[in-house]
Order: sequence, then C-alpha cells, then structure tokens
Amino acid sequence: MEINEAFFLTYSESLFKAISNNSGGLYKPKTQAKMKFGKPQLDENGAERKRDMFSPDYQLKRKQREVNHLLKPIGLPFSMYGGISKRSNIENAQMHVDSKFFLTIDLKNYFNNISNDQVYQTLIGYGINKRISRAITRISTVNYALPQGAPTSTMLANLVFASTAIELEALCAKRKIIFTNFVDDLTFSSKKDFKQLIPQILALLKKNGFVVNQKKSIIEDGDVR
Repeated sequence: MEINEAFFLTYSESLFKAISNNSGGLYKPKTQAKMKFGKPQLDENGAERKRDMFSPDYQLKRKQREVNHLLKPIGLPFSMYGGISKRSNIENAQMHVDSKFFLTIDLKNYFNNISNDQVYQTLIGYGINKRISRAITRISTVNYALPQGAPTSTMLANLVFASTAIELEALCAKRKIIFTNFVDDLTFSSKKDFKQLIPQILALLKKNGFVVNQKKSIIEDGDVR
C-alpha cells in the first residue's frame, strides 16, 4: 500500500521530537465506565466497571484521526466488525442467530498487549515503507503499546489481529463454524457441538500473542478451560 509521504512532512519537528522522547507526556490518563452495546458494564455487586484510558492532547488526537483516514482503505477480513465503517455490533450478532452452540472469548488487556513492534511490523507487512511505518507507530503508541483511548488504537489493533482472524476463519470454515470478532470480543457458533475444537482455537490465539480472559470467556455449559 502506498501512502503519501508528503503528508507526514506536515508534522512539526517539535511534535515528532516530543513523541520520540516522551510520548507519555502527550497523553492524559483518565478513568471511565466500561461500556458494551451502549450501556455501562456492571460487576457482580452491581457497580459500574471502570477502565483506565489515555486521552491524547488535541494536536496529537487530530493527527491520529488523519492517520486513521490514511489507513482506512486497507481491507480487513469479513469476520471483523468492530471499528469498521458500515459494520456494527448488531450485524455481528445477526451472524449467529441460527446457531445452537456458542463460544465467546474476551481478549485480556487487548490494546495494552499489542506492542509498538507488532504495530510497526504489521504496517511493514502491508507494504508501508519503514519511514512512514515508524512515524505512525510513534504517534500511535505509548509505553511501548497501543493506548486505550487513542483514535488510532482500534484501527491498528484490527490490522494487527487481521492475520489471526484469517487463520480462525480458515479453521472454522472447514467445520461449518461461524466466527466473528468485535474488537476484543470473539464469537464462535454452530448448529453442531464444537467443544473438541476449543483447545485448538485457544492455542492459535496464544501462538499469535493474544491472552484470553478466562473469567469472561464462556461456552454454553461453563467457563473455557
């Protein structure tokens, strides 16, 4: 994929220097309620669950949105629904309405477990040159990982996860299992029981560096083990 390198020359030297030397200083930490399907998530005691966020300053956020615009033309697997134009969590759910058996997997600390090196290598893999890949990585990561709260994080996480999604699609297609993912939530379903395949699914995710949240990952009759 070709990206207009002149675009990145519009960044000021001071911004690049600040990002290179102290990217954390361009983010403001904050805490907010965890949301799902437009509603706050509650814990077992009925209290709102919270997540730690990193909000980029205005100038950095504006540049990150421009990066999203540049990366938008990159195609993503059909199974991916989160943060993608003209796809939604409703369409994601509709893919599974005729199924009888379900497996849902939550990926633990999804953004924070995606490193700056993974982002850089993924961009290189899409044919973006090293200079631009390095620039995108610098303005989109903090503390060596994707920050939750930056406009670029979902886009870049999708790009990093895409190769894993393709592997899962191939694995499931052979067994007539429907697979979709909405950011860090993976859903597998079928008209037939596929419990025997779960260890293979978990091994594939582990091989590619993703961590499963055991407490939030379930099959119809209990927790994933």
